[in-house]
Amino acid sequence: MVENGFKEIEKESTFILNNNSVNKCFIIANEFYSSEFYQVRELSTFICGSISAKSNEALVFLKEKVSIDVNWRVQEILAKAFNTYS
Repeated sequence: MVENGFKEIEKESTFILNNNSVNKCFIIANEFYSSEFYQVRELSTFICGSISAKSNEALVFLKEKVSIDVNWRVQEILAKAFNTYS
């Protein structure tokens, strides 16, 4: 697990995004988000943020689930996701 920072998690999300379809990425992100570990939920959030412009399902997921996550670190990644949404 990554204890500090998020660059390694962001790098892993890029690997997942580059090697899977948008639909598969959403499936992976949805599974990851159920983790008790905030780092895995951060990874899910990075993935959904990256595909949200192409997947309404991912955008809704960010708005309805991730937006109520109790961990401030996950919320920080969500803010980054919405900053890059286009």
